[in-house]
Amino acid sequence: MLTKHPAPSLKQRHFLFGQREFILQGKKLLIVREQSLFQRSETVIPLILLHPTPSQASSFSVVWLFNSLFFMAFGLLSLWWGGQWGVLYLVAVLLFLCAGAMFYRFLLYTTHLTIFHHAQTLENFLYLWRNKPNHAHFEQFIAQLIEHIETLHPHPSISPSPVVPPEP
Repeated sequence: MLTKHPAPSLKQRHFLFGQREFILQGKKLLIVREQSLFQRSETVIPLILLHPTPSQASSFSVVWLFNSLFFMAFGLLSLWWGGQWGVLYLVAVLLFLCAGAMFYRFLLYTTHLTIFHHAQTLENFLYLWRNKPNHAHFEQFIAQLIEHIETLHPHPSISPSPVVPPEP
């Protein structure tokens, strides 16, 4: 009797961006289910569209970092001038709390990504959060995904790139 193994899948959750599930359907399809507060969608991606070599990147919002540094600087100035006017100690505490909240937002928006590119145009096509749900499960799923993609692209290093013209 044959036992049916479940399709390899990866579930990712992020506090601000919702949750996503990636399911390898057979050897040729990837199903992406995304859900956020007011939206649900399902996308089917043929694996032939993905380049077998993903890249790594990090994304973050510098605005939150600069704002937290700005508030921290004013908090330090308030502490320095607090010796002359006692009420500035209260202002310094409020500024430090705001700086901490803004730095927390910076950390929330910082994501480490694995990006799969489109096979023909080499544009960024599929983004996955690297540390969701955990690193070991993520690496196992990515290895399976790359293996399925490589079976559809027999020699990616030999195949001509649509971006770079062939040498004469």
